Amino acid sequence: MLLPAIIGVLSGLVVTGLPELDMAFWTALQAVATILAFIAAAIYAAIAYQQTSAIVRQTNLAEKDYLERNKPVVFVDRIDDLERTRNYRYVIRNAGGGYAVNVYYYDIMVVAPHAVGSLAAGEHRLVPADLNDYLCRGGAVKCVIVAEAPYTRTTQWTVTLNLRTQEASGHEGQVLHRAARVTYEPPRFRDESLQDFMTANGPDIRQQLRDLEADNLAAPEFLS
Repeated sequence: MLLPAIIGVLSGLVVTGLPELDMAFWTALQAVATILAFIAAAIYAAIAYQQTSAIVRQTNLAEKDYLERNKPVVFVDRIDDLERTRNYRYVIRNAGGGYAVNVYYYDIMVVAPHAVGSLAAGEHRLVPADLNDYLCRGGAVKCVIVAEAPYTRTTQWTVTLNLRTQEASGHEGQVLHRAARVTYEPPRFRDESLQDFMTANGPDIRQQLRDLEADNLAAPEFLS
């Protein structure tokens, strides 16, 4: 605030003039005052730009945090009966902060979805009986879980990779998980069908599922 005041005083002196000083002096003084005014404007513009940029960054971070907090993260998990040895069931668990209006199971081919219901945040539900029997057979089972969230609140489709390990391995039938990388993100705040989403991303997700098993076979001591 001090700089504009000084500029105003100098400008006033230039306008009123002092008879004892020649015109050349006042012309030079007015030029200096003009330069200072430009400098002050530039400083204020730079400050305003920095403040605006900070607001934009904070808004983007807040939006990202909101999306993450409302995103369901659903995967296959195993619940063991602690009182009876080798007695367990497999469940679909939502470890995310948002509810899933629909959850779909895909086998290794990632072609035909099997609906397994909805799931609230922090909750789990038993997988269908036929799928549980399949998972309990003892061999390695690879599957994909796709959770649908309300597209008005967060990212509509979230994908996890799941590998049910062999009973004979060091993991003893537990399930290993990995978040799938999505090449073509679903549109923000706009509805997209599951078919369109999986048509765009299915081949890459299928390869990531194979990679999850390959990584487990290549480094069992790391994943145990």
